[in-house]
Amino acid sequence: MRQIHLAGFLLASQVVHSHAVWRHPRTELGFLEPEYYQNIARVLERGKFDLVFFADSLTMPDTYGGNFTESLKYGAQGALRLDPLVLATAMAVVTKHIGIGVTRSATYYQPYDLARGFATLDHLSRGRAAWNVVTSSRASEAGNFGFDEHLEHDLRYNRANEFLEVACKLWGSWEERALVLDKENGIFADPSKVNYVHHVGQWFKSRGPLTVPRSPQGRPVIIQAGASNKGREFAAKWAELIFEISPNPTAIKSYYQDIKTRKD
Repeated sequence: MRQIHLAGFLLASQVVHSHAVWRHPRTELGFLEPEYYQNIARVLERGKFDLVFFADSLTMPDTYGGNFTESLKYGAQGALRLDPLVLATAMAVVTKHIGIGVTRSATYYQPYDLARGFATLDHLSRGRAAWNVVTSSRASEAGNFGFDEHLEHDLRYNRANEFLEVACKLWGSWEERALVLDKENGIFADPSKVNYVHHVGQWFKSRGPLTVPRSPQGRPVIIQAGASNKGREFAAKWAELIFEISPNPTAIKSYYQDIKTRKD
């Protein structure tokens, strides 16, 4: 029997897609409280969803009028975004089965930081963490991280490719059963099963090892939404779950077949 897999699409904010939904009389406005997101996670798990997923970006919309006045005044999508990795932890502790996916940019973070964060989430969720890898599409994000210009499209994917290589090395720096926890003999961990990574590449240098032991999954499930040629190559190489939005079944089938061909 074929089954459909369900994913709940969220933003860590007051709206999802509808700019005015926060004004609806039945809309709860507890988006700054952990219970708000925990309740969503419980409802989705009870409804047999496989995944709850946070989209994200790293800038406030300020295209209209050249500033953020209108988007912030009327509570448009993107005017407020909490850190979804923190919320994912709050949701993990009140659920048992549902996967928890978080968007993080491979353009404006460092591999060690993200590898540690997702390894921690995988532990706290007992093996239910997922990472939606993005390369950031908005030039306005650059200014929030000290850059004058947004990195060119293909270069962002080149950086992301090495980013994943480093992250995987860090996740693998603790071998299985490296954490011993032998109270009687006073042995905490087996140093022979924890390794430096000594990565030196075009974009990153990282010594390692990670300070988080090997997580239940070994690493988070990788999610991607590549649409360009470069993005599709990246998705085919790394992703276990791919987001695609197409106007009709024919286009979706074409995308699916293209990705499968690239994987071969």
